[in-house]
Amino acid sequence: MKVLLTGSTGQLGKTLILVKPNNVELIKVSSADFNLLDYKSCEEFILSHKPDWVINAAAYTAVDKAESESELAFEINTRSPEKLAKTLLTYGGKMLYISTDFVFDGKNDKPYKFDHVHNPLSIYGKSKSLGEEKCLSVGNCYILRTSWVYSPFNKNFLLTILNLQKKFAKDNKPLKIVHDQIGSPTNTFGLANVCWLLLNKINSERSNQKIFHWSDKGQISWYEFARKISLLGKEMGILIENADILKINASDFKADAIRPSYSVLDCRDTENFLNVKQQDWEVELKKVMAKLKDGTFENILNMSL
Repeated sequence: MKVLLTGSTGQLGKTLILVKPNNVELIKVSSADFNLLDYKSCEEFILSHKPDWVINAAAYTAVDKAESESELAFEINTRSPEKLAKTLLTYGGKMLYISTDFVFDGKNDKPYKFDHVHNPLSIYGKSKSLGEEKCLSVGNCYILRTSWVYSPFNKNFLLTILNLQKKFAKDNKPLKIVHDQIGSPTNTFGLANVCWLLLNKINSERSNQKIFHWSDKGQISWYEFARKISLLGKEMGILIENADILKINASDFKADAIRPSYSVLDCRDTENFLNVKQQDWEVELKKVMAKLKDGTFENILNMSL
């Protein structure tokens, strides 16, 4: 199976490379050599390699910045994936489009099922929602939604909290973290494994289901997530001291984009389809932080790039 991976230098892209199955011939591209804004060159690249699948892990993910860069967000998250899907369709290729919990408005009081109506609150959410719609209309695309993604790589909530703890503890200042937004953390190692399982499963049997959800098990607030990261950081020797963490409301956090207050995803359909089980978010967080501490995966990754 030949797979073209966009966004290969992102945190999910890096993890997909690390856990790649042996039956996959992987073509790794990033914005440097596969510019989604230059569709003609992307089309030529795809037609010259003819991958069986494209995993579209590239995206415009600057949620707040998207409010003032809507055209760019829609170009990368909506129009470009649709064009790629149409090119793949010419010879029978398929796409896995990585999407987000931000397609929902957060007004639910129970986990969102894959077929729940969209009502995104932000430009980022709207660009991904429309991207899903456009790609699905082509007919050869599958959607994998996820939430609160983190890893030992790049920029994410885990690494942000660890870095802020080092700075704020030194300055003897408290961290202020939103407590009234609820979701499910997702480590990239579990998410990447589900990506590969989906491709192999869909290759081996036809599926009428086109939309899937994946996250780690459990639901928490950003405040609770930050507290657990901080406690584990000190226990594992990643942090020397911890600053206090104070609860704040989302309305007190001056952000340009509105986030859903509740965005937990119902992953049971994906569990049943792939015969896998969600893993507890606290257990997975500890595993990822252990990887972060020993640095082993960064060394392996450098060898594989």
